[in-house]
Amino acid sequence: MVGKLIKHEMNAFSRSMLPMEIILLGIAVLTRFVQIFETESRVYDIVRGSAVVVLVIAIVVSLVMSVVVSIKRFYTNMFTSEGYLTMTLPVKPVWHIVSKLTVAVISLLATLLTACVSLSIAALGDVLIEVFKAIGYLWRIFYSHCGAHSILYCVEIVICALSVMAYLFLLFYGCISIGQTAKKRRVLAAFGVYFAYYILTQILGTVIIIIVSSEPQWLMDLGYEMGKWATKHPIAAAHSLIWGITVFCGVLSAIWFLINRYVLKNRLNLE
Repeated sequence: MVGKLIKHEMNAFSRSMLPMEIILLGIAVLTRFVQIFETESRVYDIVRGSAVVVLVIAIVVSLVMSVVVSIKRFYTNMFTSEGYLTMTLPVKPVWHIVSKLTVAVISLLATLLTACVSLSIAALGDVLIEVFKAIGYLWRIFYSHCGAHSILYCVEIVICALSVMAYLFLLFYGCISIGQTAKKRRVLAAFGVYFAYYILTQILGTVIIIIVSSEPQWLMDLGYEMGKWATKHPIAAAHSLIWGITVFCGVLSAIWFLINRYVLKNRLNLE
């Protein structure tokens, strides 16, 4: 049943995002087509510059739209009239969250891939060759310093990026879930929950900065020891930093996941 949920979500996302991604690829082809008529005239520079600007705007719009569609899909499918049908399915709320989160991340990754392909199409020729040469040169330097750890770094960075994506989507889902418990103006309440969370994190960050700036001796000693350890073991320090971010986002993701699950299971309030 979970597989059917994911398939259904993928179909819904395809209807919304596929046209946008086709348009993005079309703009990239047109941008490349303009370069065929390269001259040193001012008119060509204006046309080419405009095409590049349009391509960049289209990429940004596609990425934003992917996130917006994911959030809108969660809200309409769970908390509007569609929710009556959704919640009659023989599936636990946890799997609804998992299916929507999985497809949201896949959709965002697909949009990122389309953006990379679009940039590659627009930069075909000497520019693209130079870019690949630069990437290869930087990779050789990186590998010569880190060895097999460089491959492990890439894997860890991908896992870290996925954990950050999951956290952000679950944060948005959680704000929507809490907001829908309000009796009126639920969308506005969801925005209120998000801004309250943002303000709370800023306050906590400020408190931490104040504590650090007060320079208590134990904190100075801890920082000194950590700095000395990182200097002696830079590779291990980099691994620790990446995994620290991953675990931190994973903990926050788990908290927001449980909030979503609780609301869907115990506080569901359909329109």
